[in-house]
Amino acid sequence: EAAFAINVPFDGPLTIAFEDLYGQARAGDADYNDFIATYRITEIANGQENAIVQVDGTATSVAKIAGFNHGFSIAIDSFTGWADLTITYPSRTFTARVASPAVIPLFPSTASTVGQTVSFSLHFDDPQPRESMDEPPYNPFLHVWNTGYDIHLIGEQALPGSRSHGRTFQ
Repeated sequence: EAAFAINVPFDGPLTIAFEDLYGQARAGDADYNDFIATYRITEIANGQENAIVQVDGTATSVAKIAGFNHGFSIAIDSFTGWADLTITYPSRTFTARVASPAVIPLFPSTASTVGQTVSFSLHFDDPQPRESMDEPPYNPFLHVWNTGYDIHLIGEQALPGSRSHGRTFQ
């Protein structure tokens, strides 16, 4: 079923840094060191349709300077049908059946995760044409438990039901 893999980025992990008061009045220092993580995505495609059959990823919690607690997740926003999700945390493995958007809670609480690595695998029931899926780095985001806001990358949308829903990230 798998013909080749595409690593994003091809030469090592991405680094992402968040300011947990982004977009709020009197937001503080805006130094983007409240939570920092690295992650890497591997898309596995089949050889016949060049369609994505699986997405694998790893993430490492690098630093948490903020006093607030967060959840760091990645959403894969657009695919059709169902997929099997497996997340491997340091002390347990979690499995679920998911539909789009697949919200993958990499670090449900960042309070004491620095140095930990989490991996996930999302295996689609049906191959996904490349043009029908969003592209890596997908939609990584920080949920700030203390305020209820989500913080996303530029151009991404907050998830429905989020306190940030309808906000523009720029």
